[in-house]
Amino acid sequence: MAKYDRKAKHPRLWYLNVILLIFASLSFCAMWLFDSWSDLTIDQLINNIRQPIAGTSPSILIKAFLMIALPITALLCVFLVLPSLFKKYGYPILRIKLRGISRHFSFTWKGLLCVLLICSAVFNIFALFKLDIKGYYQYTNVDSSFYEEHYVSPDDVEIVFPEKKRNLIYIYLEAMESTLMMPEVESQTGGCIVPNMKAMAEENINFSHNSGIGGFYEAPGCAYTTAGMTAQGMGIQVRTSLRGEMFPKEDAAFLSGAVSIGDILQKQGYNQAVMFGSDASFGSRRSLFEQHGDYEIFDLFTARETGIVPEDYYVWWGFEDKYLYSYAQQEILKMAEEEAPFNFTMLTVDTHMSDGYKCSLCRDEYSYNYSNVYSCADRQLAEFVNWIKAQDFYEDTTIVIVGDHLNKDPEYKPIADISKYVRPIYNAFINSSNVPTREKSRVMYTMDMFPTTLGALGVTIEGNRLGIGTNLFSDTDTLLEELGQNFVFSELNKYSSFYEENLS
Repeated sequence: MAKYDRKAKHPRLWYLNVILLIFASLSFCAMWLFDSWSDLTIDQLINNIRQPIAGTSPSILIKAFLMIALPITALLCVFLVLPSLFKKYGYPILRIKLRGISRHFSFTWKGLLCVLLICSAVFNIFALFKLDIKGYYQYTNVDSSFYEEHYVSPDDVEIVFPEKKRNLIYIYLEAMESTLMMPEVESQTGGCIVPNMKAMAEENINFSHNSGIGGFYEAPGCAYTTAGMTAQGMGIQVRTSLRGEMFPKEDAAFLSGAVSIGDILQKQGYNQAVMFGSDASFGSRRSLFEQHGDYEIFDLFTARETGIVPEDYYVWWGFEDKYLYSYAQQEILKMAEEEAPFNFTMLTVDTHMSDGYKCSLCRDEYSYNYSNVYSCADRQLAEFVNWIKAQDFYEDTTIVIVGDHLNKDPEYKPIADISKYVRPIYNAFINSSNVPTREKSRVMYTMDMFPTTLGALGVTIEGNRLGIGTNLFSDTDTLLEELGQNFVFSELNKYSSFYEENLS
């Protein structure tokens, strides 16, 4: 008797199996992404796909495995094992007899596959709409002249430094937004969980979207760390698409046509360094700072080499902020001993999603772990700033404290629940050389930090614009104030041939 070949007799069912597995895989990926990031955009998704996995926090990799790989593996096992339990695919796997009705309703394996396939297809269509495929089409195909008309290259305008150049300490705070200081959030958390940062904003310069403590808007394409750093340091976006090399090499050119604050300060004789509590190569950050300003780079690996942490140390994304601040003090003191002015940039990491990292310094003050982490970060920052103020070099040093982007954790309810409110990114300028003409009720975005930081150092900029940012210390309207926020954001969500040809 010939051997029964299910695949030969029912090839369409095998095709359905394969298609369903593909669709299901996409569905699990989408569920994990939407569960992990709020307001996820397709350009951010593509950027994350293009980046190497090295340097990623193990907690994120574990969560991805549990929500993607594990369910797909289980589903694959079901599809491979379950059909073999039946003599043929058409055998009913469920019979239902309704009371008073003699007819049997059979639900076959083929029917189950079709139902699952339809459900998965519907979910994937929903995911595509949520990622704004129409917007992505504009981002890659509808050419905007915005960059061509408004981009100002630092090479094309006069930039004059004061006779005595000031030091710069630029502190990027991971996922720090002024939203935490809003009354709507404070009422949920039982008071301000970042009182020191609030005081820094009140007692120093805080460019605000309102009349009180506030911040600037997150520009399109600036929703992750490297993009936020690029926008604040170059005044432009990191534009990502499926055009070009899918997985660029670590030493690939990073926006070779653009000029950053690092490039400008390097020409002025500054010693420059940047410090991360993680792998500097993650997200092309090493390329950004090495290629634009030749920064000396300190990260997890240099911390191990110098004994800041043990040789095999690894927690969270590398090492926590309590070691980062200690490491920063050590390197800043070395830079301050040199005759040349210095620019020291650093990025904190404890407040990274999801839920932050609770270190040994954190207290159990709030019901949300993230709130405890933010509170701890607030105390550590205050201690670090007070240390800087106590140093001899402080008189000639300007401190810029700013968030890299908004918090993207959809599970942190104190912020997620007020999505209907404006959510601004935190900023505070301490010991600035300049006083702003208009500090409050400004309409501004990430790119404005580029010329504004130079303005804080007492630098005069012809026209008060660099990149597509505006010096907020001047009386010049920002591009958002001049052209309207909706128009500018709409144009930045479109393709730019000028950007591709002249900046990337």
